[in-house]
Amino acid sequence: MYDFIELSDWQSFVISRLSESWQEIHELQKKRCNKLLKEKEEGLITVSGYHDVLAMALGTPEHARKVRGEGGFVKPSVFFNVPRKKREFVSKGMLKQRGALLDETKKMMEEHKKHEAT
Repeated sequence: MYDFIELSDWQSFVISRLSESWQEIHELQKKRCNKLLKEKEEGLITVSGYHDVLAMALGTPEHARKVRGEGGFVKPSVFFNVPRKKREFVSKGMLKQRGALLDETKKMMEEHKKHEAT
């Protein structure tokens, strides 16, 4: 077998996987996964990137910077072919417009408070 696995560790692992409780958990997960695959095929759910059937079936979110089973240097953006997010540029004109709207909103709120007080 493998040099780095002790025989006693391997035997306890095999015994745990043959236990009745493990088999029940395994069946439950298998049914959940099959149900999700069927829903995906019928178009009831959408899966993409990190939010795949396995993650949904296990109920555990994927690590944001890793791709399970693909090695340590494969990034999700490369594996799932996800385009990079583009930075949104906010112009000075937009900032001035937002400031003017904010001032106008404050004035309206003050007027509303005055009317409520009377």
